[in-house]
Parts: sequence; structure tokens; C-alpha cells
Amino acid sequence: MSSNIPDLQLIVGYDQNRAIGFNGDMPWGRALPADLQNFRRLTMGNTVIMGRKTFDTIGRALPGRKSIVLTRNPDWAHEGVEVIHSLEELRESDIEGQAYVMGGAQVYHLSLPYASKIYATEVATAFDQADTYLDAFDPKVWYEARRAHYVADEKNAYDFDIVEYERRDG
Repeated sequence: MSSNIPDLQLIVGYDQNRAIGFNGDMPWGRALPADLQNFRRLTMGNTVIMGRKTFDTIGRALPGRKSIVLTRNPDWAHEGVEVIHSLEELRESDIEGQAYVMGGAQVYHLSLPYASKIYATEVATAFDQADTYLDAFDPKVWYEARRAHYVADEKNAYDFDIVEYERRDG
């Protein structure tokens, strides 16, 4: 990890095939409110970092969190968010609390070398219509520290696990 870039934590959801997206949204849409509650609990009062496409899907800064958008477009701007054009620019950012990377696939890929923890929601199904996938985590670098299992119920359409992965030392 670089000491120049703040400690990052990834927060991501994926299916059995590591699918994270379909048409700019999660393949399971809003069918897992318990996962969305966990996301809110972790990120509230902190900083969230996302790519421009992820931001466009949401359409606004997330309330109660500092929002940073990573984009290659030097002219892109939006009220209520800080814009950066590379992760190295995070050195000059005023990170509030913990920095959580929340997508998309390219931003996860760029951020992984700087991350100390991954909060992964592993959805116990496969979505054939997915169009965006997450890179696999190298087990030589990451280990499973905690896992909580959730069973589908009247509010949550699928079984899923929330798993915390931590970076191995050295």
C-alpha cells in the first residue's frame, strides 16, 4: 500500500459469478434492503468514492456522506461532490472519517492496491443478464475475517452473506 493515498475500504456486492452491474445498476436492483441498510450504516458520516458512471446512476451526492467522484473528464462537475481525476489526487482531499470505494468496476480495480479491507455482499444466485463484473481477490493478499449469513425473507429476495476481507500483512 502507498502511504500517499489514504487507506481505502471497498464496499461491493456481487453474485455467484462476481457480477456487480446491469445497465448501470446492481443486477438484483433494490431486492436486498438489508444490504442497503448495511451500506448506509458503514458509510454514514464517512467519505464515499465512486466513478462518474456510478454517480450518474445515483444522480446525487449521498446524504450524510462526503462524495468524491473519480472521472477522466476534466470538464465534469456536479454540485455537492468533489471531483478528482486520479486516485493520487486523494492526497489533497479532505477525507471525512473512513474512505469507502463504492464502484464501479474500473474504480474498484484501481483502488484495490490501496485497500486494507473489503466489505463484500455475496448474493447467493447468478444473474445471467449482468454486464459488469468484479475482479477476483487474490487469496495470497486477502483473507476472510468475518461472515454473516442472511436468509431470504419477505423483504430480501435472495440469500446473501456480508463478508469482511482483510489484507494479509507483508
